[in-house]
Parts: sequence; C-alpha cells; structure tokens
Amino acid sequence: MQRLLMELETLKAQYEEEKKRSTDLLYQIQLLQRSSINQQEEQSRNRIMEQQMQNISSDFENEKHERQNLQHQLHKVLKELRKAREQIARLENTQIEDNRHREPVLNRNNEDEEKVNFPKYKNHLDESFLECPKCKAQYPTSQHRDLLQHIDDCNN
Repeated sequence: MQRLLMELETLKAQYEEEKKRSTDLLYQIQLLQRSSINQQEEQSRNRIMEQQMQNISSDFENEKHERQNLQHQLHKVLKELRKAREQIARLENTQIEDNRHREPVLNRNNEDEEKVNFPKYKNHLDESFLECPKCKAQYPTSQHRDLLQHIDDCNN
C-alpha cells in the first residue's frame, strides 16, 4: 500500500504538471489567436488604405485632366474673344467710314448738300451676333461692350 500511495503521489504530481502545461498551452493558443486576429485586422486596414490611396490617385489624375481641359477651353475662348474684338474693330472702322461718306457738305450758299447718295444707313455691326461662352446669351455685335460686361458678371 505504501507503494500505491507513492505511485498515487507521483501520478498526482504528473497530473498537476500536465495540468499546468495544458494551461500554459491554452494561454499560448489564446495569444496566437489574438495575434492572428490582430494581424488580419491590420491586413484589412492596409487593404482599405491601399484602396483609398488608389482612389485619391485616380481622383488627382482626373482633376489634372479636367484642369488641362479647362485651360484648353479657356485658351479657345480667349482666342475667340480676341478674334471677336478684331472683327468689332474692323466693323466699327467700316461704320465710321460709311458715316463719313454720308456727312452733309455745305455748299457756297451754306445749304446742305449730300456729297454721295448712298442707300439708307445700315449698321453692319447688327448683322452678326456674339455669344457668351458660359451661358450662350447672344448680343448684336454693336453691343459688344455690353457683352464684355455680361461675360465679366457671368463668370463671377
């Protein structure tokens, strides 16, 4: 019986040792599980951040292209505006010359006398129209100054 008691004590010690080892292993398993969960969460955050970086990069490129397109459109509008101003200047010069030909001339008796008999006065500037590039409002060419004011107001 002594021997059985000693064997029982030895088995109890082994049991306690195994129980302690089992507890340690369970603790290590829980640590590994938490570590694995943390790693998965970190990977998920990294994927989300990579996606956000791609979206931001794509947005940046889109805005860059849009800015370039707007600059190109602005260049075209300014070119059209320059051409319109040149056309207006030419038409105003034509109108001034037409008015000179229609001015009455005083004869020796201070009576009005037409120098040249032209058809009734016609404003060449009203034959064509200019348009606001933003809202497409149309103005007769003779009202180009009003259009320029409108363009300034429309863009602000």
